[in-house]
Amino acid sequence: MKTLLDLAMQAHQLTKNKRNSKPKWIKPMCRMQSGSYECGYYVMKHMSTIISANVVDSWIEVFNVQDPFSEEDINQIR
Repeated sequence: MKTLLDLAMQAHQLTKNKRNSKPKWIKPMCRMQSGSYECGYYVMKHMSTIISANVVDSWIEVFNVQDPFSEEDINQIR
C-alpha cells in the first residue's frame, strides 16, 4: 500500500512540475487486538481517543502502547 501511495504522490508531483522527495512515513504504535472478534471495539476506542485527545501534531503522544485493551476497556466501549 505504501508503495502505491508513493507512486501516486510522485505522479501527482509530475503533473504539477514539482520534484519533491518521498513522503516520510511514520508508523505509530497502537493497541492491537488479541482475538478475532474485538475489531469494532478497537476502532471505536481509537476513534474516541483521537477525538478526546485533539491529536494535531503527533500520534506518538497518544498511541504509544502495543498491548491489547483490557476487558474493562472493551466493556466501557460496549
